[in-house]
Amino acid sequence: MQGSPHPSLSDRANRSDYDVAIVGGGFSGVMTAVHLLRHCPPTSSILLIERSERLGRGVAFGTATAKHLLNVPAKNMSAFADDPGHFLRWLQRHKNPETSPDAFVSRQWYGEYVGSLLTEQLREPDSPALRCVCGEVVAIERQGETHCLALTDSSQYRAALVVLAVGNFPPLDPLPFRQLSSRHYARYAWALEALDGIADLESVLLIGSGLTAIDQVVTLEARGFKGTIYMLSRRGLLPAIHCHQPAWPTEWTNDLPFSTRRLVSAIRNQVRLAESRQQDWRPVIDSLRPTTQRMWKSLDIAEKKRFLRHVRSFWEVHRHRVPPETGQMLERLRQNGRLVLLAGRVLGCSEGDDYVEVAYRNREMTDTGVLRVSRIVNCTGHETDARKIDSRVVKSLLEHNLARVDACLLGLDVDDDGALIDGTGCPSKSLFALGSVRKGLLWESTAVPEIRRQSQCLAERLAGELPKAASSFRAVVQASADPR
Repeated sequence: MQGSPHPSLSDRANRSDYDVAIVGGGFSGVMTAVHLLRHCPPTSSILLIERSERLGRGVAFGTATAKHLLNVPAKNMSAFADDPGHFLRWLQRHKNPETSPDAFVSRQWYGEYVGSLLTEQLREPDSPALRCVCGEVVAIERQGETHCLALTDSSQYRAALVVLAVGNFPPLDPLPFRQLSSRHYARYAWALEALDGIADLESVLLIGSGLTAIDQVVTLEARGFKGTIYMLSRRGLLPAIHCHQPAWPTEWTNDLPFSTRRLVSAIRNQVRLAESRQQDWRPVIDSLRPTTQRMWKSLDIAEKKRFLRHVRSFWEVHRHRVPPETGQMLERLRQNGRLVLLAGRVLGCSEGDDYVEVAYRNREMTDTGVLRVSRIVNCTGHETDARKIDSRVVKSLLEHNLARVDACLLGLDVDDDGALIDGTGCPSKSLFALGSVRKGLLWESTAVPEIRRQSQCLAERLAGELPKAASSFRAVVQASADPR
């Protein structure tokens, strides 16, 4: 892959037909490739397609800001579920030998770590052939026993099995901002130009107050921005701050109720119990981690939608917390008036030569307010409704009836093994997905602990099915190559 920091990932199988093709080279795609290399026979061929020139980064770990920290301590961030200390040992060997297990380290370091895993795996003897291609898949079509993948540069590849590891998708534009010029409005917070020229501006409005918005505050501070930062979201909630606390027992999660109301009540009862023992609420929420997916699956569609309407935003700020260092920075900015948190909804906006005026309605009152800001950045979080996302490859799957959206509009419909369910309701035998597109089935499906397990299980399944799938695939390839 041109520009890749992994020279050993050169074209080891310069061909157009592969046993397995992985679409996406972020954490989920790289880990799927690593496990396939571990479990597939040496004769297998694997194709990894990533539009960025740097593997293993994705949006989260490809940040250019060193002060963007992991939201989880190093001891819990191993890429391998069966080797919990793997990342910590890597840190101590390559970065700082005195790194604490409880340290919140730079996401840039984690991107380096993930990117190194393929290089290490390829050094193993009898490793299958792996080819990495820098490009973007825009269409996937089924052709008999094979799948044809088309890229933006008009190149095409065929594969017997395909894994969709596409990560998160950019949010939609809030309606009031769709007519604003790019000079005053950044439609995607992670675009390279989103904060260009920011140091000279007087004020910035971040739409949203979750982790994406907080990342932008960290970037603004790192770039020396001295103006006022406004955050506007529907509820005006900031993610809570991590703090080291003793673990809370998990036995209470064994019999969680199957309704949103009773579930919330059960959690509150545990929090009150923790408080009566002079313990914090955070370990109670953390004790839900092993059973969250089971809990979500136990809810029927009506209850899931009720959870999304009434509980989702509170779940997010309590479950996905920020490192203490980041939390302290936010508090300091709020105390000196440079960070202003607002709860409400945008009513409209008007654009001037060097400003935008934004009218909004306060959540708790009927009055309206007006902000005059130099730049607006959309930090509303990733889009999950597969019907709306700006992804040509996902649109292609839906158009060709190879996939369908899940009932809660949180991703694509998949079975328990990650096989895409097509428009007729049948699980595919050759198209699979992992990561955020599984959110409708699992709810928690975006963090490293969930994805590392998904990638391992999926790779083991594909390795088991590969002999039969590859045999049929190669027969098709040979037939198509036969001039007769």
